[in-house]
Amino acid sequence: MKLYQVYNGYNGYGPVHVTVIANNEEEAKALASTKLKENGTRYSESYWLNLEVVLLSDDTSVPFVSNIED
Repeated sequence: MKLYQVYNGYNGYGPVHVTVIANNEEEAKALASTKLKENGTRYSESYWLNLEVVLLSDDTSVPFVSNIED
């Protein structure tokens, strides 16, 4: 399994994104799209369809720490 962050290009207090553990990028994108759609019904479809997938770790069985974000 791999660790991803999926961004939709929207901003709140920071970039809107979800963190996903999935087998591959396609699965991460599908899972993120479903989650964003659940909470994004007041937005256009781009809220859950125009997604950027970023691989954070390609092996979730080993320790991982992200970069500092603000």
